[in-house]
Amino acid sequence: MVEWVLRAVKSSKLFDLIHVSTNSKEVLDIAISNNIKPDFMRPEKLCDENTGLVDVIDFVSNEYKSKNKLFDEIWCILPCNPMLSKSDLIEAGKELKDLKEKEKSAKILSVIPFRTPPQWAYIISSKKKLLPLYPEFHKYRSQDLNKSFIDSGTFAIYTSDLIYERKSDSIEFAPFIMDPNRFVDIDYPEDLELLKTLNGIS
Repeated sequence: MVEWVLRAVKSSKLFDLIHVSTNSKEVLDIAISNNIKPDFMRPEKLCDENTGLVDVIDFVSNEYKSKNKLFDEIWCILPCNPMLSKSDLIEAGKELKDLKEKEKSAKILSVIPFRTPPQWAYIISSKKKLLPLYPEFHKYRSQDLNKSFIDSGTFAIYTSDLIYERKSDSIEFAPFIMDPNRFVDIDYPEDLELLKTLNGIS
């Protein structure tokens, strides 16, 4: 999956520098095979499940800053959706450019719409019965509820001042809405099987 995403990133021709943040020898080898040699590895303390993306972005940005390499934009692109295309990245870049013409600082998060309203969600009780999570909304039609979106886990983009000045939480994300029919977030084996089905791979 890392290689598929790297191909989209490279073919977009948007980036002056592409860095793969990892502590994995396997991932490092994949990056190098795609002519991307990271300048440094990610420290072990930033590789556990409790580490936030902004912590990793801060580390990478500050490492390059210490090498006198500064950037106008900082993109965090995750290897979770192998169906990411260069056109997705190019369109997101255009949206960021439009935002920067109106605002000094901007950030964008890739999202996909919920296929059904999350207000209709159920939980399973200890007695194995379905209980509505938000019973007050079950009487509403979907068209009467606000359209909802969820982080696609694909990319986040920041104007660099938000990272360098440690104020990434000072403004809200603007959305980049992705096509849910081309979105597969690979977290579990069944996600990979869905990807194969969508691509006609047996």
